[in-house]
Amino acid sequence: MHTRGPVEPATRKPWLRTPILVLVTAVAAVAVTWATVTVTKPVEDPIGQVKTTTTAVHQGEVAASLSLNATAAWSSTPVGINRSVGIVTDVTFESGQIASPGATLFTVNLTPVVIAEGAVPSFRALQEDDSGADVKQLQTMLTALGFYEGEQDGVLRSGTSTAVRSWQKSLGIEPTGIVGLGDIIFVPSLTARLVLDETALHVGATLSGGEGVVSATSSSPVMTLPVTEAQAGMIPPEATVHLRSPAGGVWSAVTGAATRNAEDGSAHLALKSADDGPICGEECDELPLGTSTVLGAEVVIVAPTSGLIVPSAALATDVDGSTVVVDRDGRRHLVVIKASANGMSVVEGVTEGLEIQVPAPSVGAAK
Repeated sequence: MHTRGPVEPATRKPWLRTPILVLVTAVAAVAVTWATVTVTKPVEDPIGQVKTTTTAVHQGEVAASLSLNATAAWSSTPVGINRSVGIVTDVTFESGQIASPGATLFTVNLTPVVIAEGAVPSFRALQEDDSGADVKQLQTMLTALGFYEGEQDGVLRSGTSTAVRSWQKSLGIEPTGIVGLGDIIFVPSLTARLVLDETALHVGATLSGGEGVVSATSSSPVMTLPVTEAQAGMIPPEATVHLRSPAGGVWSAVTGAATRNAEDGSAHLALKSADDGPICGEECDELPLGTSTVLGAEVVIVAPTSGLIVPSAALATDVDGSTVVVDRDGRRHLVVIKASANGMSVVEGVTEGLEIQVPAPSVGAAK
């Protein structure tokens, strides 16, 4: 039996290591080369990668508006209590008119009931030797009507009594010098636009005293602009609004604070006058009392702006964040946008007639 000695491991042949080393070295060289090219390659200009057409800069105007409906309504506050007792024999005052001190509102048992200014309501008959704030209010009215020239001291002396008689004669009633309870309705402020309660005040109605028959309207109608959430987002603060009046005129207003509905996101924008006067100016009588009036409204989103205009699509943002247009030769022109609307923009920084690049419509957009 033959035995073998220990088997020696096979000796590696040097020529087998050489191809592997060459292959690894080549792969590393390619990777380094690719990384170097990638890092040092300039970033492609996105402006230059879009297919374009050209158009000329030209003079024009941009503007945008939103057509909506506004509402207008008078608000009113009770201000006067009737103290006369009897039958209404006439109603001489037309609701909604401006009332002046001494104006007759209606008659009860043929006796005129007049309006006057005063914080203290009528609560008693007034005669000689009475004194108080109500007497002073009477003296103020008589002075305004030209019947009294004395001191307004709140004391009803003979001079005031004489003035009362003269005033009563002018009304065509017996000149007693005594102001009966209910002959005057004092309201806090005049001159005011007054509204009479037509359910209580009509010829033949019976008054027992204590009826709230006189209300004063707001100094001007309250106007609002109902808008959806999307419309509210389009309207800039204090936007100009042109309202079509019932008679066909135009009233101007600006938007104010918004009252929002939390459930649906809708809102009512308050409308106010650009000055201190009412929106309707001298034409507020066109708006009826006791009901809301719908008015056509044109809301200015972008005020008309004239100048050199370009398609808004031609505007691009340069690498430094500035706004530019690119002419047909690829040169950039820094511009300032003055206004934009309906896909066009008024800009400064270019000349009229300059041919600029505009992204060409895609095939899908053209269909």
